[in-house]
Amino acid sequence: MKWFVIEYCRSSGDRTVREVGDSAEAMRLRFEKESTCADGVEVVALCASSLEGLTRTHSRYFCGREVDTLAS
Repeated sequence: MKWFVIEYCRSSGDRTVREVGDSAEAMRLRFEKESTCADGVEVVALCASSLEGLTRTHSRYFCGREVDTLAS
């Protein structure tokens, strides 16, 4: 299984997706991102067999566009 950390802007649908090595790294990065993210940005750590599978099971995070960084 693969771990992903997604930053998702609720208003625009923009997102960043980063694949990480394991659950500990995913949670560390999630909490780090949550401490600095802007209002209206959701940060989640999710596990899936592939990114394609994640796009099916958590489609709400993949409606907008992929960006390098979210505006603060």
